[in-house]
Amino acid sequence: MVTVHEDEAWLGGKARLRELEIHLGKPETKAHLLLVIPNQRKAPVATFLGMNFKGNHALLEDEGIAIPPGLVGKDSARHAEKGWLIEAIVGRGYGFACFYSGDFVRDQAEVALARVKEFSAPVGIPADAAPATLACWAWGYSRMVDVLEKQPEIDAARIAAVGHSRNGKPAYSPRRWMSGSRWRFPRRPGRGFRT
Repeated sequence: MVTVHEDEAWLGGKARLRELEIHLGKPETKAHLLLVIPNQRKAPVATFLGMNFKGNHALLEDEGIAIPPGLVGKDSARHAEKGWLIEAIVGRGYGFACFYSGDFVRDQAEVALARVKEFSAPVGIPADAAPATLACWAWGYSRMVDVLEKQPEIDAARIAAVGHSRNGKPAYSPRRWMSGSRWRFPRRPGRGFRT
């Protein structure tokens, strides 16, 4: 894990913005985790962890945030995507963390079909049964929780996985891989992924 971008005075000095590059094996994966932590804190903070479909660069207008390889045209544009209330979250004393789904499996059928075959089947599942995209994203949530637990500014017992709709399903399922007390806030995850 390496810090690839950091701004200690983000939001006019109210927060620290950090982007981490994480290298994972089985399958070989390079993921980026965007982390925003309030500067005014007396102890490690509770943190919301989400997954986005456009890349971390699309969440905030910051030239230092990496654009995922392979994104072109409008997908590579930097802009503050509506829907993530990062300033409000940090303003209330919470941390915010987010990762790009495509770092694990792209949200494109033709690309995803090949990529999911690189993931190992979970214990108890036949070895020739590759997991589907949602399971791979859930694994991504779990790996990002592992990273957050190592950050001294984060309260490891208060990490909340959040998501909506298809994004809610993988936010809901990391409980299978997460030990200890965690929060999950899937919004309308549907019924296609019961655990």
